[in-house]
Amino acid sequence: MDTLYNHLIQLGLQGYFHVLVGNGFDTWEKITIIAELDLDRLGFKLGHRRLLQRKIADLHGYPRHLPLPYSRYFLSLI
Repeated sequence: MDTLYNHLIQLGLQGYFHVLVGNGFDTWEKITIIAELDLDRLGFKLGHRRLLQRKIADLHGYPRHLPLPYSRYFLSLI
């Protein structure tokens, strides 16, 4: 969980830590497969979703110069 919290701090999203952990997303590995629908249901603001998704896309090697793909299942496109 320390790694998860550290990643969230880097993004300025540490306020979502307890919501994520309370809903089973208690490791950074689980966060990297989170879907857009999950983020919406957990109450992530749109801009916060995009910050997290960009970080995940970067980790998966998605080109930084391309806009993030939109999908209800975000990572299925990466």
